[in-house]
Amino acid sequence: FSQALAIRSYTKFVMGIAVSMLTYPFLLVGDLMAVNNCGLQAGLPPYSPVFKSWIHCWKYLSVQGQLFRGSSLLFRRVSSGSCFALE
Repeated sequence: FSQALAIRSYTKFVMGIAVSMLTYPFLLVGDLMAVNNCGLQAGLPPYSPVFKSWIHCWKYLSVQGQLFRGSSLLFRRVSSGSCFALE
């Protein structure tokens, strides 16, 4: 009986990580759309393009290789074509 509880807790932990990995792009797109063209400097060009819809945002991030940016706890992914303005 104790083994079933241990397996259940490990399964719950692993499934939680898997679900968060699958839903991360939706969270990222939602966050970007929240600041999109709202007047904040981070949501305006040259820092971020103005998106027409969340689908446009998703496609843009996918083409740029940025759909999973910031999703890893252990390391950071940086696509070779990324360019960020620094002041």
